[in-house]
Amino acid sequence: MNGMRRLALSLLLVSLLVSQAHGQEARKVLVLHSYHQGREWTDRISEGIRSVFAPFDNDIQLYFEYLDTLRHNRADYLPALADLYGFKYKDSRFDTVIVADDAALGFVHRHGAAFVPNAPVVFCGVNWANPDPPALGANETGVIEQLGHQATLSLMLQLHPRCKRILFLMNKEDIQEMFVDQMKSMIALLEPQVAVEVWRDVDRTELPARLVGLTADDLIYLLAFDHDRGLSDALANDLIGLVVRWSPAPVYSPLDFYLGRGSVGGMITSGFRQGELAGQMALRILSGQPVKDIAPLTRSPNQYMFDGRKLKQYGLKTSQLPPGSVVIHEQPLFWNRHGILFLSVAAGLLVVAVILLGFMLRQKDKQRLLAQNNVELDGRVKEKSAQLLLASQRLKKQSLVDSVTGMPNRRHIFQRLSEEVKKSQRYHQPLCILIFDIDGFKPINDQYGYLTGDKVLRDVGQTIRRNLREIDLVGRYGGEEFLVVMPNTTIEMARHCGARIRRAVNALQWEQGQVRVTVTGGLAQAGEHTPADLIAQADERVRAAKQVGGDRILADETPGSAETG
Repeated sequence: MNGMRRLALSLLLVSLLVSQAHGQEARKVLVLHSYHQGREWTDRISEGIRSVFAPFDNDIQLYFEYLDTLRHNRADYLPALADLYGFKYKDSRFDTVIVADDAALGFVHRHGAAFVPNAPVVFCGVNWANPDPPALGANETGVIEQLGHQATLSLMLQLHPRCKRILFLMNKEDIQEMFVDQMKSMIALLEPQVAVEVWRDVDRTELPARLVGLTADDLIYLLAFDHDRGLSDALANDLIGLVVRWSPAPVYSPLDFYLGRGSVGGMITSGFRQGELAGQMALRILSGQPVKDIAPLTRSPNQYMFDGRKLKQYGLKTSQLPPGSVVIHEQPLFWNRHGILFLSVAAGLLVVAVILLGFMLRQKDKQRLLAQNNVELDGRVKEKSAQLLLASQRLKKQSLVDSVTGMPNRRHIFQRLSEEVKKSQRYHQPLCILIFDIDGFKPINDQYGYLTGDKVLRDVGQTIRRNLREIDLVGRYGGEEFLVVMPNTTIEMARHCGARIRRAVNALQWEQGQVRVTVTGGLAQAGEHTPADLIAQADERVRAAKQVGGDRILADETPGSAETG
């Protein structure tokens, strides 16, 4: 019914707007909030109002103002604000005013003539605990706000029959004077069944210690704890998380702010619903319906709402909830939610399947041919993919490996040297390098050919590799030169290793013993050198050793320090 009524109202307003589209400016609606923007309750009311007017953005303009009364309470504040609004909206005429909460309604009663004279007023979030409807002006209607205390507390005892104590968690600002007697009567009704405690103005730093003393047989009834004195809005919003984190007892609240943040739920007073209903009333006024024909909602539009995650945590089933309850974060069974739809879809699919069966039989030959083509195409794609993979691997290997010796090439071994130099400097570990140069290599190529020369390079490289440790690295650095990188190696250890390699190479022979070679090595130890400086130092020692005949390992620039024999 509510959906049909909203649809009919929307169509009525659309027809009105279309008929007045030519020659008339957009309708104006002022939304006046008691509190500040960013407060959860205030923002949800705004969301509800906007949801109603969203389809009419081009025809209805919404203006939002915030009295900010929670943060400003000087006696001259509101009169000054009324003067500001009078100046600000001197040349504006509002077709309707929506006021949220008691302070805004009182402000319009006292100062509305200054900025919204004779404008229809629709209120929401106005507290009213009396059974009789409030006295309203001739041009006023709206939605009353009533917290669902009794319904929530009764349901708490129904869902938790073993409950022994209910704890009311609040501060002084949470209960206005008009609710004091109502709360006392509810507590009086509860006390014969369970013990009742009221915690007011509990210091936030003391709250965890008090909460951990609760048991699973206790229940917490949480009111608007977000007005804690001295706390910012951000810290106040975190208090529900603090209560849930430290309390073993379930938390219930009639406020929608806490739903989804740790509260099990209850008879929820929804800011969004308050704003939505007020927006619908304003829309009816804009469509031409007199205010006197729009009766105020004197019963707060509350609804049972619960968090499915909390229901599961405390072993509560949705079947235990009152009829019509809304459960958020629920994971319903597929059949319960979509059984009829599933059967309808299944029946439709069965009919379609029967119709398509004949067609499929006729297409069988075409499908078989298509499958064969697909298999052939897949084979070609796989073959091409394998070829591309092999080519990629070959190119990668070629970019890192010397084609003659099969060892790391100059770029690769230099890259590894750079990495080892950084490690040596970072962890203060010794690092040495050796550059080997084959003595008299050019005549071998000239006399025996490049095939023999390439074999000499390969055998020398493999001999060097066999005489190194697993952690050492060797690569062809260029021409007949090999670079050896020896991590975690002192200069003395490197000298002995170089001598061993030199002797092993000297023992090699080719062409039935006609070809033999020796190697000259230059040894350098890393310090604060760059890789290039380190190679230059070792290369200089190779040249120095060759000047005195080669076939030796030179550890510094003095030829007498060479390892020979």
